[in-house]
Amino acid sequence: MPVTEALRPFLRYCVVKTISNKGAAPLENKTHAALWPSLVVLKGPAIGMKDASGRFRPVPRVTFMGAATVPCEFSVPDGSQVIGFNFHPGKAHPFFGTRLDEFTDRVVTLDEAWGAEGRELEDRVAEARTPQA
Repeated sequence: MPVTEALRPFLRYCVVKTISNKGAAPLENKTHAALWPSLVVLKGPAIGMKDASGRFRPVPRVTFMGAATVPCEFSVPDGSQVIGFNFHPGKAHPFFGTRLDEFTDRVVTLDEAWGAEGRELEDRVAEARTPQA
């Protein structure tokens, strides 16, 4: 998905992925460590992220994923949609107003990151009918 001119200095890219595994069991996806933080919006069936106990827990619908120093595992059901905004190195700070190392290896909701404004944005995203909206 194209990045708007105003966001180009901050975002490396924006991607929209819709998972289609033809109704089969959820796909298991392993990711490598990631140096760049991302804002992630999930639509459709809930995606699970493996926790320290080895169980998959639902990932919140709108999250900020800090830089990751360890690989992660996800369970992705058919029909899930991922919209990811990946930041340039050092460019997420203006949006989160804190040291980004506080987010390393963490997944936080916008409510946790931005308070009431984050909750409002989460609601607006949940109501959007298309990735562009």
